[in-house]
Amino acid sequence: MFYKTLLLSVLSVSAFASEHTDEADYLMQSYLKNNNFVEKLPDYSDGKAMGVHKSMSTHFSINGQSSIKGNIQIKKISGRFRLPLAKTDNISYQHKQIKVNATIKVHEGVLKIYNPVDINFWNMAKLFVSHPDRKSDDVSKWQLKGFVEKTIDSSKSVTAQVSLLAIGNGYYLLLASEDSVSGVEIELK
Repeated sequence: MFYKTLLLSVLSVSAFASEHTDEADYLMQSYLKNNNFVEKLPDYSDGKAMGVHKSMSTHFSINGQSSIKGNIQIKKISGRFRLPLAKTDNISYQHKQIKVNATIKVHEGVLKIYNPVDINFWNMAKLFVSHPDRKSDDVSKWQLKGFVEKTIDSSKSVTAQVSLLAIGNGYYLLLASEDSVSGVEIELK
């Protein structure tokens, strides 16, 4: 009787682990299917922007959600460029994730925006399974760290949620163009 109980216990733990693995796989595949994920940024060197005009307001919050709002006009972008949006000397606010809703329009060329992501689908799957597996050997295969690429074509307006890149005491929007892009308008809400 003891061996039968032990065997049933081992089989049920194995079934729960399989359920957790299946859910983590499903979440990761769904994310990759719906987003243009890249592990590394393209090697567009010597990026620069000319004619940058900004009208911005920032609000940093320790407990709530920090926000950055405003309008940005850029005459020309070439290569990969980090557009500074906000800066803070208060260490309590530094390196927190800030997401902004942005409407982006490009008059000429193709602009790419890169959102930094660091997602652990194994931890996410714990929320959706009835019995999470707490003893997995290697959960790193369900870890995605890189960037989601959003492409904005010429004469089109795109609304998207954008994650800012936190470096030191600043927050940046990561923009890139293989060729040059002109007439970029960004509204942050």
